[in-house]
Amino acid sequence: MPGEQHVQRDTNRASDVVAVSSPVVFLAASVLASFASCSSATAPASQSPAREVTKAASASKPPQSAPWKTSLERTGCLGTCPSYWVEVKSDGNVRYGGVGNVRVEGLQAAVLGPDACARIFRKAEDIKLFEMSYQCGFKIFDIPHVIIEATDGGRSVRLDSEWAGNMTDPDAKMHVAINELADLIDVAVGTGRWVH
Repeated sequence: MPGEQHVQRDTNRASDVVAVSSPVVFLAASVLASFASCSSATAPASQSPAREVTKAASASKPPQSAPWKTSLERTGCLGTCPSYWVEVKSDGNVRYGGVGNVRVEGLQAAVLGPDACARIFRKAEDIKLFEMSYQCGFKIFDIPHVIIEATDGGRSVRLDSEWAGNMTDPDAKMHVAINELADLIDVAVGTGRWVH
């Protein structure tokens, strides 16, 4: 029925995920118009690509009890790459938006348990997410992007990675770290139930 919400508890997940489905349909279009090449943000500001990496002035690490938010976006490709985004907040609230080539398009919501939230936060700290700076546009046309955006009590970062797995890339270590965090977010949230 319109406006009715269905709550489903996933009892097979150790992270205690509760999924809330809503009939709301989310329409999103991903427009990728930047054709700048990827590079570490070591170039002077006048030479950096149009997409900016935001870093807060405070370099001190806030305590984990400070509110934080992390989002993952996987963009499509010229084939059947799934396109979706997921946002995780420190209070456990999760929002998912299926855009294309996914099993469930539109908005979904879930709640993560504290252990799953802590794993995501810890991984972001372990890879020094807030110290990374990377900017990317289209370098390879048919590679899906992995975009991680995070805020944490005054610090923020947005990293856009398109990486084909070339370990000779000078930024390979950073790409691996970003993709590991993205994979952890997918597993912790259980996006597979909406994507595959």
